[in-house]
Amino acid sequence: MARALSDDLRLRVLKASAAGMSARQAAARFGVGISTAIRWIARASNGEATSRPQGWRRSSSLDAHEAFVVEIVDFYVSGKETPSGAADAGQGISDIRLL
Repeated sequence: MARALSDDLRLRVLKASAAGMSARQAAARFGVGISTAIRWIARASNGEATSRPQGWRRSSSLDAHEAFVVEIVDFYVSGKETPSGAADAGQGISDIRLL
């Protein structure tokens, strides 16, 4: 896989293109691929001047229980009486296990 190129390099290619340099000339001058320069210039013309995030956020098995987990954490931080999710599920605070 190719290396990630900096946003600074992307902005220099875009400035050169805006100054009248062709995408091929800008690619040769800054040492990036021709298709990369063409893609950057096309995306900038659509309002996307910065790079897209790489990778993806993997979901957690706790995502479905986020509200309950946040409530348990708030309980331990604030010292409330009983978390409502634990009472609704028929669990006492002693039944909740922390991993």
